[in-house]
Parts: sequence; C-alpha cells; structure tokens
Amino acid sequence: MQRAAFLPASLEHLRGSRLTGSVVAVFERSAYLDLGGRLVALASHDLERGPISISLERGTRIAGIAPGMPAAAGGALLSIDGTRIDLGGAEVWDARLPRAERAPAGSREAVVAELLSRAPRESVAAAVLGSRESRAGQVAAALGESLREGLNSMARLLADPLCEAAACEAREAVSARIAGLGPGLTPSGDDLLVGIANALTTLHRAPETEGALARKVLIDAALSRTSRISAAYLEAACAGDASLPWHRLVRSLGGERDDLRRAVRRLLRVGETSGADALAGFCWAWERLEG
Repeated sequence: MQRAAFLPASLEHLRGSRLTGSVVAVFERSAYLDLGGRLVALASHDLERGPISISLERGTRIAGIAPGMPAAAGGALLSIDGTRIDLGGAEVWDARLPRAERAPAGSREAVVAELLSRAPRESVAAAVLGSRESRAGQVAAALGESLREGLNSMARLLADPLCEAAACEAREAVSARIAGLGPGLTPSGDDLLVGIANALTTLHRAPETEGALARKVLIDAALSRTSRISAAYLEAACAGDASLPWHRLVRSLGGERDDLRRAVRRLLRVGETSGADALAGFCWAWERLEG
C-alpha cells in the first residue's frame, strides 16, 4: 500500500467521500484522475505540492497506472485498479494564497530581472514583459506578440473589475488571443492567466470581492478554449489556490532581496516553462495593480 503525504484543503473531502472515475493521463512523475467529474492529480514526492495534487510519500513512485484504469475514492483509500493509496495520514495544507504585504520599492524590478535572466528560451516571459535584450526563441517571440495584444486589451479590467465594458473586452481578449495558446500540458497563455489570477488574489488592494470577480471573468473565458488538465489549474487559480512555490514567493515579497530571488528560482523550476510564463503574468499584473 502506498501513502499520501499531503492533501490541499480542497481535496480533504476525498477522505469521507465515495467517488468513482478513471485515470485520464499518466506521466513519469504524475497522473491525472477523474473522480466524480473532478480532475485530481497524483504527484510524486519530488514534485512541489500543488492546488489539485495528492502528494505521495517519499520513496513511492507513479507506477503500474495507465490511462483508462478505473479509480475510486472510498473512506480513506484511493484505489486505482490494483493500486491502493492511503489518504488517512496525509497532512492537509491550505493552498489559498494569502494577501501579500506591501513589497519594498524595487521588488517587482528585482523579480523581473531574475525572471528574465533565468527564463528558458521557450518561455514567453521576455516577449511579454518587453525585454529589449530578449532571450526568447522564435516560437516564444511569435506567441508573445499575440499574448501582448491580448494583455493590452484586458488591462482595463485590473483597474476596474466592476466595469462591464472592461469585462467584455477582457473576455474577448482571453478567448481570442490568450487561452490555450502555445504547446505543452498547460499552454503558455493559460500559465500567464494563472499568474495574473494569483496577482489578483494576493496583490489586489481593492475589496477581495473585486479581485475574485476579475479572476472569474478571466478564467471563465478560458475554460472552453483549453485542455481539461490546464482548465483544472485555471479553476484552482480562480478560487485563489496556488502551488507551494507561489506561497514561498508571496511570503518573500516583504523580506530580504536574496530570499525573494531564491523564491523566484524555485518557481522557475515548475514545468518546462510553466513557472516562468506564470511569473511573467504575475509581474505584468503587478505593475498594473501598483499603478
């Protein structure tokens, strides 16, 4: 029997539910399950805790699981064909991002500098943030042009989430130029939206209801334009939930500059380009929320 080490609070209900479903996709260190119509990730211990992930204990592996296998949650057990995973002893953690303290002057510039110096060439970070000494490859640069146009069209929403005209413009921009754009399990456009949603959760100084409204406008417009796996992460961001590296970044915003740089580097290790692309969206929104 394998054991889970961590569960986000949003998945704690699995320990008291009876749900059935199947395996949707399997990768080297993770698998995705449909349980009662909800997508849940099963993650190796060496992956960071995520907002939709059941994190396995150290020493366990994603093995013997294949797409299409039946899956079921009952009591404190998760069953996948012949594999049994004990959820009973897993530590429950709160994936909800907290509001950030006011960051010292120059913090955003420090994050952007670290991001642009370390982002992979396949990332759209340099293209989106307008770096003159862009390290982006040709594909990322081409994607970045469309993404920048979409971002420009949705900027008004961040300034005034209650404006219906701004909301309509943002929906159109997300649908036409951002959602689902780019290759990978979570496309670059979707990762940007996750970063923007995280900024609205933690940096927005207006009442939380306004930040939540803006997140919902952006994410709802993207859900039908992307893959199911990416949509699950977008929905988590809409709810204000994020992976552990984002929590480290938010905690470091009001602290020492070296801690902030380390948090950025940790976030950049997420996926091939997902961490860099999402952080680009966060920094883009950060600049506009500060203004």
